[in-house]
Amino acid sequence: MGDVHLTVGSTPTHENRLFVIKRLSSAFANQPEFVQKFLAEARTAAGLQHTNIAPTQEVGFDGYQYFIAREYLDGLPMSELIRRAATTGGLPLAMQLRILADESSVNLRMDRFKFSSPGIFGAKPAQVSKAVLNPGDAKERALTSKIAGLRLHQGDLLSVEFAGGGGWGDPLERDPERVREDIARDYVSPACARDLYGVVLTPDRDIDAGATAQLRREKSSS
Repeated sequence: MGDVHLTVGSTPTHENRLFVIKRLSSAFANQPEFVQKFLAEARTAAGLQHTNIAPTQEVGFDGYQYFIAREYLDGLPMSELIRRAATTGGLPLAMQLRILADESSVNLRMDRFKFSSPGIFGAKPAQVSKAVLNPGDAKERALTSKIAGLRLHQGDLLSVEFAGGGGWGDPLERDPERVREDIARDYVSPACARDLYGVVLTPDRDIDAGATAQLRREKSSS
């Protein structure tokens, strides 16, 4: 429905930055149904305010097509995420929702609370899913995977963790450089890299090749 372009634009302080422009395709530009869907998407995008979400800079009509302009954030393309999942398994998704209204209600439809996705070819299984209301609080309450009409009140915190996918292959055979990249992107911690992948980093977060080889030998023989 839309065409996406990467462009260079100037900020109010005259800095050059990369922006992503999404335009409603010309094939749908004269169809009210698609115009309304595009504008609804624009309104939703403009209302999202989070450090991990590219902010919407402008929504408009250039005389020919409607467009959405958003700041470009560097990240991994989907093809790379799929490639990485082949050796690490699917990354889990965690989110926390703070209730700002006087009250609200939610429905949970989740899976993998008891049995996680298994790993294959020597890989480890994924973690299980879980949902907790007000974690770390006196009102903390573990939730089940299926809930209808859960009543929440202002200030409540709903924490949800969706299980990832199981791994593929022996983690001790994974390329240490790939593990280091995952650490840099906060996918895994240095401690996890050491315990699961046998990868040791220097204080500057470079790979300690000697210590890594020694640790992997010890883990393989244990």
